[in-house]
Amino acid sequence: LGPLVLFIGPNVSAVLFGSLLGAFNVSLTGMVLQAARDTGVLRLNRLRYGLLLLFFALGTVQLMAASYGKSIILEILVAYSTVALGYLAALRLQGWRAFLALGVAAAAAILTRWPAVIALLWPLTWLLINERRLGRHVVPGTLLVMIFTLAAFGGIGWYNWARFGSPLEFGLQYSTDTTIATFYQQHGIYALSALPQNLLLQLLGHPLGIGQTKGFGLLLMSPLIAAAIFALKERDLHVRLLFATIALAALPLLFRNSLGSEIAWLST
Repeated sequence: LGPLVLFIGPNVSAVLFGSLLGAFNVSLTGMVLQAARDTGVLRLNRLRYGLLLLFFALGTVQLMAASYGKSIILEILVAYSTVALGYLAALRLQGWRAFLALGVAAAAAILTRWPAVIALLWPLTWLLINERRLGRHVVPGTLLVMIFTLAAFGGIGWYNWARFGSPLEFGLQYSTDTTIATFYQQHGIYALSALPQNLLLQLLGHPLGIGQTKGFGLLLMSPLIAAAIFALKERDLHVRLLFATIALAALPLLFRNSLGSEIAWLST
């Protein structure tokens, strides 16, 4: 937001910024789909490619997030951008350049919304397999990614310690919401008891719901998510691993102290 504030002033529209960022994410998604098609990861004809891109732009929570304008929502949009750039780097680049770009993307994801970095496990695996197939050493590249990742975790840990007194404290103990504060004091940040409510919100929530049932559940608002389950039937290991990575990336937020319906559906 810095450049916009500099040129326009403090009254710059966060919704405008979010809309531009959302459009950028749609472009990135299109580039990732093209790269996945060109490298043989996905079987996409022009119709499938067009439908997937149109669906992502207008049929998922991306559209809602891009028009929201809150800082925590903008963070999630940026986190998606960093993950998409990581996938694009792994699919389009080779050698140390690919590992370097993936490391930078991982660090950016951690410093934005740290659970997003889990979604980069697939690009890293893809890179390792391809580099070995080409007869190259993978240890230097892996170390390069790890250096960026550890540096980012160290930075966010220092920030939490400097602000909240603990590397693992993200500020929940200072929440003004009594429900969140009480839950945190009893269970901590992550707890099995948070799973039922979060799962309900993130899978079955609907914008016409009431109270805690209101949301943008993936199975209702994004029916193609359900269709992705068919990927498990694929014999291609890459597709099955991709599905598993996406599911794994959602786990930290499913077990997290619920921060309200609007955050729950955007987190997924």
